Amino acid sequence: MYKQAHLRHVFLAHLVLPDLLPDMDTFRKSIFGWVDTVPTNDLQCEMEEGCLAADVESDRRHLLKFSTLSINRGQADFLPFEPTSQWEFHQCHNHYHSHETFAHYELLFPDGRTAAEGRKASFCLEDSICINTHRKYSGCQNRNQGISKDCGDLYSSRVSCQWIDITGVKGGQYIIQVTVSPGQEVQESDYENNQISCNITLDDTYGWYWPTLQGCARRGMLCVCVCVGVRVL
Repeated sequence: MYKQAHLRHVFLAHLVLPDLLPDMDTFRKSIFGWVDTVPTNDLQCEMEEGCLAADVESDRRHLLKFSTLSINRGQADFLPFEPTSQWEFHQCHNHYHSHETFAHYELLFPDGRTAAEGRKASFCLEDSICINTHRKYSGCQNRNQGISKDCGDLYSSRVSCQWIDITGVKGGQYIIQVTVSPGQEVQESDYENNQISCNITLDDTYGWYWPTLQGCARRGMLCVCVCVGVRVL
């Protein structure tokens, strides 16, 4: 593993590339209190977008909501990999989808098996927060989308699909995991900081879920990109 990572860094060292990472503090502070319970009939758009568990039949959904801030600390802007002519306009949310899966959210059993997962389609890439620079990308209605270097794109817990549907999941000990740019369609200088994992307890003693986070850690992904003509596996 060390040799693979070293080779990748050698190939990418001289390239000017973006480098996304999810902000751990933003994520950790956003999970508190209870899990939202929402009538399924009020979530037709979200059902269309694939943001609800497809294998669960229930007239009410239990949604574990949270915020994610994806920071670009690289040397180049993070831009959609598909040309604007291939972006899909979604009438339900009245905006273009420029990235099929920008972030992947999972609830795992301690042994790594999937307990529940949520898919976040990137409805808009923009500069929500910037450090010592101006916002270059803003507004979801246009096709000028991206995340500038030294800026971050914030998906608040109030945003649709910013959750994991845990309907039917039993209370207990789990791992919640957030991965940004999981498909690695956009080349980055480092994929070893694209993922964070936290231990989480779901207490359902009183008939509703009460989530509590414990320790969190940043994890990496194996590079599967084509780097300067050499495939790193």
